[in-house]
Amino acid sequence: MRKGLTSLAQHRALPYLLAALSCVLLFPALTAGLQMDDWFQHYKLLGYQGSALDLFVFYDGDAANNRELMQSGSLPWWAAEEFRHANLRYLSTLTMMLDHFLWPDSPRLMHLHSLL
Repeated sequence: MRKGLTSLAQHRALPYLLAALSCVLLFPALTAGLQMDDWFQHYKLLGYQGSALDLFVFYDGDAANNRELMQSGSLPWWAAEEFRHANLRYLSTLTMMLDHFLWPDSPRLMHLHSLL
């Protein structure tokens, strides 16, 4: 049995099979619509809040802004007022900008592009 598992793990088609299985298992995400931080990023892409290039800048370190976020409950009361959380993800930002440009009202197509 161990020899069979070893040969299966070394099979050339295994990565493709696993990729196809992953897509099938994630297929229900196509009907989920926008979720959690998708809304935050959607508003940035629409120009309502900050720059579209800052899709992954969640807290910019501005003490006054952070105090407002603490009051609203989206930042914990115990966080430092100068708290900063930003991820350097330019490729993800560019693909999200492309998705928004091509399909501004279709989260389904955006999710499909992400799966592909």
